Amino acid sequence: MLQKLREIITSDLRSLKSKGSFGQNLAIMFSGSMVVVASQLFLTPIVTRIFDAADYGVFSIFNILVLNLSAIATLSLNQSLVLPETKKEFVTLFRYALYTSFGFFLLFLLLTLILDDFLIRRFTLEKMGFLFYLIPFGVLLQSIIYLLTSANVRYKEFKINAQTRSSVGVGTRAFHIVFGLATNGVSYGLIVGELVGKLSHFTILARQHFKKRSLSIQGYSPNLASLKQVAIKYRQFPLYVTPGNYLNLLAGQLPAMFFLKYDFGVIGAYSLSISLLSIPIQTIGNSIYSVFLQKAAEIKSHNISQLSGLFHKLFVRLAAISLIGYGSIIFLAPTVFPIALGEDWQLSGEIASILAIYFAPYMIFSPLSSLFTVLNMERSRLIISLVTLAGRFGILIFLIDKLEPLQLLHILSFYNLGVYLFYIFYLIVRARLASLRFAVSAMLSIGAIIAIFVFAKQLLGMEL
Repeated sequence: MLQKLREIITSDLRSLKSKGSFGQNLAIMFSGSMVVVASQLFLTPIVTRIFDAADYGVFSIFNILVLNLSAIATLSLNQSLVLPETKKEFVTLFRYALYTSFGFFLLFLLLTLILDDFLIRRFTLEKMGFLFYLIPFGVLLQSIIYLLTSANVRYKEFKINAQTRSSVGVGTRAFHIVFGLATNGVSYGLIVGELVGKLSHFTILARQHFKKRSLSIQGYSPNLASLKQVAIKYRQFPLYVTPGNYLNLLAGQLPAMFFLKYDFGVIGAYSLSISLLSIPIQTIGNSIYSVFLQKAAEIKSHNISQLSGLFHKLFVRLAAISLIGYGSIIFLAPTVFPIALGEDWQLSGEIASILAIYFAPYMIFSPLSSLFTVLNMERSRLIISLVTLAGRFGILIFLIDKLEPLQLLHILSFYNLGVYLFYIFYLIVRARLASLRFAVSAMLSIGAIIAIFVFAKQLLGMEL
């Protein structure tokens, strides 16, 4: 066992020294991610003492609306930007994606102005105030950020993505603190900080691409015919990837939407738990996703057999990190959250302990999910996403009036645990990344380890 561990470490260190290698690119993204993690860990406890759970609840609903509409506005074309084999096709595809984002922005802005009274009453968004009308602008910024970040992935500019994400992440948290203290914790301070962060993120990325002229070709401007050509060639993304991505996004946000039945305090506690539990996925997981997507697309066009080896290396490392990390949270969150964040966040700690049950397999699946795109398995993911959403919706719709929030989250967490284990199993078997025996044993092992954490917590007298 020790010998195997030594071999893995030696192999990883050797990969770090190879310029432009998968390991080095991953290390660059990971280093930037760790800055974000550190800022979240050190600055969040200050933010939670300035803004209360209800403020986080309103902030969560704002983000849910922005992210949902952004998923529609991009038509998932950002995920296709690594696929064109020529720069001319890439520039045309990028321009097409940019036009669709602007088109949806105008549509959302018009609907916001026309249906404002209905939307504010329906989602009880009175606390959001005038910032409600800035939702379409948040959508536009987020959509373009997706496109510019994906363009960097195509050019292997992982260092720029890492540096930008880390600086914006720290800057946004710092703005929350300064603005919150200056305004005595005004309720919309979190939303203002988020918009300032998105604007900064967009400005940095756009300036970098403008300097390098990486999004244009001198003397070439895509015409209607070329735009139509790429629209047809990459139609599977709006037809299959977008619905799948949106359903996955919506499925994760359903509890917060249903918790409007209670109050913004419950939504805020739930949202903060999700936010903190998502740090490893949004940093480590997304870093791996970007590098793995580029490398998998490159390998597929040359030697598909290498993809299995790359998958196996990542799977083992992700499983170890996620199980140790989220297993610890199952134990520690109810005790640590009130100490670190303030006594008012006890509920958030209890929720985090429950949600950690399924976050372990979710972290494993998240970066590997890029294989659905690389291997043209978008239809399969869409069907699975529909079934997953139906199950979550059914649990919420039938049990929301019968159970307390924590009881409901228990059921959802164990359901999600099964869902993500199935996702990983299906990906391994369907894409022939490993043997059926490996897939079965891996899923049983992950499920068993999580069950041990849960059982051990009960034995220690920490009621789950």
